[in-house]
Amino acid sequence: MCGIAFISPAPGSALDVASLGRELLKVLEARGADAAGYAWRDDQGQAWIVKAPQSGSKLARTTPPADMMDTGVRALLIHTRYATLGDPGRNENNHPIVRPGVQMVHNGHVRNHWKLAQANKISRDAEVDSEVLAAIIELARTDDDALRAFATVEGTAAVAWLKDGDPIGLLHAARLNGSPLVIAQTKDGDTIGCSTEYLMRKACDHLGIALDWVEHLKEGEYITVRDGVIERFETFKTAPSGAYVKPDYKRPSRWSAQAKVQTVKPRKPLTLEGAARVNIQTYLELTDQRKQELEEVFGTLTPEELALFDADDWDTT
Repeated sequence: MCGIAFISPAPGSALDVASLGRELLKVLEARGADAAGYAWRDDQGQAWIVKAPQSGSKLARTTPPADMMDTGVRALLIHTRYATLGDPGRNENNHPIVRPGVQMVHNGHVRNHWKLAQANKISRDAEVDSEVLAAIIELARTDDDALRAFATVEGTAAVAWLKDGDPIGLLHAARLNGSPLVIAQTKDGDTIGCSTEYLMRKACDHLGIALDWVEHLKEGEYITVRDGVIERFETFKTAPSGAYVKPDYKRPSRWSAQAKVQTVKPRKPLTLEGAARVNIQTYLELTDQRKQELEEVFGTLTPEELALFDADDWDTT
């Protein structure tokens, strides 16, 4: 549904992080062009965030990372968005998702985001389901608590995040279920992560960056990286991902189609009760054939479960 990437440069490496960041923004546009953004931590541990409802290639041109990273880059997150839930015209819905002390990028879809928000008393600033993942990380007292909480997340997810209070340069990444996540290391010891190996290699090849090794994280695997070194590797329990429907990235999202004919206006976040009213009516209006297609993906849904979905969740393409 989106493209994510991260970079953890090794001390003394010749890697041009800004150039690789721009290149990753461009190639990951193939996985979503409705919005793009990046976040990094500098040599002092300060967090910097740039995001906008525009394509990765345009963001790379209009806000060149090279001009904004003169304080040094110890860890960098990148995201390109194919919008399925939450208006990209509201920048709160775009990635990196920002919660107090946390910056996070996510590829996938959290099926039970309303249920998780209610159970964890999460106050919502955005409509996008990814916000609940960032809030889980924010509320966890320890990294292990966050991993345990991931077991309650239903759907598909690969995530990477930066967190206040960590050692300078520490970056977290995890593959929950469904959504792919690849990590690689250059011959100079820099660690790079990306949604897909092909796009990562394409960006690196364009800049002449040689990769020493490439690994695909398995579901339920978590790493921390600092200064290019993988400092921690853990496995954790995940919820069943269910059937995964690969989006057609060549088809413009409904947000892209709207943007061609009208100005996107911000809207208020849906309440749980509002989502219930929208969804039950939406479900009742579906054709029998569409209901069957949805149930093949999600299984039989009770009225209570219906109330936990936003209307956009019914789009399984």
